Order: sequence, then C-alpha cells, then structure tokens
Amino acid sequence: MARLLMMCICIVQMSVLQIRGAAENTPVLQILQGKLMGLEMRNGYWQYLGIPYGTVDDRFQEAGPPPRWLGVFNASDTSVVCAQYHGRLQLPVGIEDCLVLNIYTPGPVSYKRFYPVMVFVHGGGYKTGSNSAYLYNPQMLVKKGVIVVTVNYRLGPFGFLCLRINGAPGNAGLKDQVAALKWVRDNIKYFGGNPELVTIFGESAGSASVSYLILSPAAKGLFRRAIMQSGSALSPFALPNDPIERASLVAAKMGYNTKNPYDLLKIYKNSTKNDILIASASVNSANFLSKYIFRPCVEKQGVNNNPFLATSIQEILDSGKYNKVPMIIGYNNKEGILYVSQLNSKVYQSLNENFASVLPDNMYFSSIKERKATADKIKKFYFGNDTINNGSVNNLIDLISDVMFNYPSVTITEYFLNHNNLPIYNYYFKYDSYRNLAKMLLGLKNLKGASHGDELSYLFNPAVYWPLPLKGNDAKTVERMTSMWTNFAKFG
Repeated sequence: MARLLMMCICIVQMSVLQIRGAAENTPVLQILQGKLMGLEMRNGYWQYLGIPYGTVDDRFQEAGPPPRWLGVFNASDTSVVCAQYHGRLQLPVGIEDCLVLNIYTPGPVSYKRFYPVMVFVHGGGYKTGSNSAYLYNPQMLVKKGVIVVTVNYRLGPFGFLCLRINGAPGNAGLKDQVAALKWVRDNIKYFGGNPELVTIFGESAGSASVSYLILSPAAKGLFRRAIMQSGSALSPFALPNDPIERASLVAAKMGYNTKNPYDLLKIYKNSTKNDILIASASVNSANFLSKYIFRPCVEKQGVNNNPFLATSIQEILDSGKYNKVPMIIGYNNKEGILYVSQLNSKVYQSLNENFASVLPDNMYFSSIKERKATADKIKKFYFGNDTINNGSVNNLIDLISDVMFNYPSVTITEYFLNHNNLPIYNYYFKYDSYRNLAKMLLGLKNLKGASHGDELSYLFNPAVYWPLPLKGNDAKTVERMTSMWTNFAKFG
C-alpha cells in the first residue's frame, strides 16, 4: 500500500512537470467579473482553473457574490481546497473561502457553436474532497465535444452545520452548489458553453447532492439533465438525523456541554477552523457505517427566506414537486470494498454480539425489541447462522453495498418513476482492471469487482494514469462510458 502510494506521488510529480511544459496561456476572455486567461493544453483542450464563483464572508451562511478583479485573472491555480481534516496526514488542511470552479473546454471559444455543459460535484461524505484537476481531469469527456465544470463546495461543519437558526440555518454546502450553477448560467457562454444545456453529475456525496438539487426549488431551472453515481438523498450518509445533537458532540470535544443552538453558534463562530476540524475528526461512532457527522438537513421554515430544503425528502418525493429532468442513476457491483480496510476483530466482535449497532441511523423503530428483530433478520439474510469473521468479507461487502449505495439508488429511482415522465436510465458497473483506482489505492486488488468510486477513472483521467497508455478493454470501457455520459448530456 505504502509502495503504491509512493509510486502514485512520483507519477503525479512527473505529470505536473509535464503539464507545466505542455501548456501555453489562452487568449484573454471577458466574463462578468473581469478578464481572465487559462491554459491551452497541447492535447487539444483548454482549462481555466480556480475561478471564484462566490465568497465566504460569514461562516455557515450562503455564499456572497462572485468577487470582481482588475487586470487579468490567471486561472491556473489547482491548490484551492475547502477546509477539511486530512485523514492520512492527520491534520487540518484547506481554507474557508474556497468557492472556486474549474472549466475545461474542447479548445478555442467559438460563438457559432455552443457546447453542452457538464457540471461535476465531487464526493467525500460531505466532509472531504475537492475538484482537484489531478483527480478529476475530464479530458476524456471533453474530447467528446462537451464543456466540463468541476466545483468546490464547503464541507463538514463549514458546509453542513445545521442549527436551524438564522446564524446557521443549514445546507451552506448545497447552497454553494446552487451558487456555482447560477455562475455557470451567467458566465458559461463566454467559454463557448450553452447555459440552456447543463447536465449535473456527481459521485457518492456528489451523487446525493445531485438528487438534492433535483429535489430543491432553489435549483429550479439551473440544469436540464442529471446523473447520479453511487448514492442518493436516501443514503444513510446523506439523510438528516438530529443535527443539533451531532453539533453538540463536536462542541463537547472542544470543552463545551450544551445543546442550545444559540450557544452552539457562539462556540462554532468563535472557535478556530483547526479546532473545529480536529474536534469533528475525534467524534467516533460505534457504528462504522455512520462516520458522517455533518450532513444535509431539513431547514426550519421561516428562519430565512431562501431555504434549500424546507420539507422532508419523503414529502417531496411523495408529492412529485421537484425538478423533473431526464436522469441516469446507478452504482457499482462491489461498492462496499471501500470499507474493507475498516474491518477488524473489534468490528467482527461488535457485529456478532450486537448486530443492531450497524443498522443505518436513519432507520427508526417503535421499540428495542423491534430493532433487534429487524437486525436478526438482516444478519440471517447476509450471513445465515455463521459467525462473522475474516471469512465473511464478501458478505459484508454485499451488506455495505446494499445499505449505503444500492438500495438508496434503486429506491429513489422508483420514487422518481412515480411522477417523472422523462427518461430515467439505470446502470450497473462491474468492470475490473488496474484503472479501478479506489481499490488499487486501498491495496485490495485481490478482491473482485468494482469498489465505490472505481467507475470514476473511466470518465476522468487521474494524474497517476497520465503517463500510461490506454489500450485494450480499458480503452473500450472508457470509450463506452464517456460516450454514454456525453451523449446523454447532448441528447438526453
């Protein structure tokens, strides 16, 4: 694992040097904020990186308007990351004022032909991730004749602290995504994009975000089509459950004992970014499937004039009052491989002694007896009468896949079919090769199937693969995936 990571780092460093030597400045463009220029890549596409689409003037509030500038903005910065706790480095990274997007175009701007636009929302459980050009390089999509936009949005407590009061109404990170879509609507024509032909797509928490954008009136009219990859608003990591209780757990790690939302707001406002992130990372759940503290929430009606989500997901889905668009919804065949590294003797012991401890925390029961009976049925379905141990890995992968990604994707598809007469396509991804990057980085290439996130390397071209030739079945799979995704963006 360590050797593979070192190899990845070395290849990325070489690739960065290659990029710097393989790019020239684009002609200057005039957009609403001022003039800017990007990089003209020798393989044919142009990129504009780190363009600010909003400003963070106040924690936990909606983004302010895009900043303006004098002179020519050099859109070549790949370093902007929203504030988050980096698990591998074991320290806080990033900044709070992080609302930037990257734009990738098929080449020179031509106002005679406007390209379809695809806006990508990254995953990371609403607590980590970024729109990094080294991970989400969309050149394989762009060469099919689309413009791709990748978006940063606030994460963790800064994006999803939900106290349901004016100071922290909730869903700031999702409101960032709306602000980015409004920026695209107002500016993408200057890059040669069609603001009337926008497809939103995302993976994991990004996929759940796409489903939230479908459900929210705040995003009405900002996109024409939607693609959801491995997750929905019904996924356990995306559903609201007592956000004030979760905020108080983090506050307790900083030395405060309160559940009063106004007191909590003072604590979060007055604490440093690093203290909040360190405290958030130190809150541990007995349920290894419920590591996500800050999530989207239902906002309290009347708190502000522009809620992102004012009624429950269930009510919206039942009513059919959402943004009806053509959709692609799907998942991978072995999503749960992502969690295998978390399995150990302590987890196995917990599963054998108290299987109810891993039930999704968005399930509600009338009694402890009902909860246990349900847990027993689920345990028997996946494991029979066997003891759960190292030999149960594949059963656990199936359980995790179903709970976190598969069931939420299938169920939201069924809900959408009740009211949406526009096309809805499902996909199932199971291709397995050295491009299954998530599984390779986890050191689990011996496990068959596509892990959570593995489909991304057949749509994007991460830096670790830049020097390597694309051939054989990998090339065929990339061709199929990018053709399907871009044809959907073009034609629905």
